[in-house]
Amino acid sequence: MWEITSLGEHPYPTKTNEEVLQYVREGGKLPKPLNCPPTLYKLMQNCWSAENDRPNFRRCVENIVALKGNTQDAILRSVDIIKHSEVNQ
Repeated sequence: MWEITSLGEHPYPTKTNEEVLQYVREGGKLPKPLNCPPTLYKLMQNCWSAENDRPNFRRCVENIVALKGNTQDAILRSVDIIKHSEVNQ
């Protein structure tokens, strides 16, 4: 979900696999992607919780369907995508 909303960015471009593992074990979370609705990012954060605290599949689908009903589709121009990728380099 994070990679989709970040337009295909690599989640941890500067970290090795071992560094990512340590970062996540210490509670590190990915930042909210630029065009990601706050409610969708909140769902992502909930999915990154401890196993017993994560929403189940049904809850995730309900959240995504509700979000879709309350969000307009954004049409990205190639200029938007280029600017976004330049900011994140």
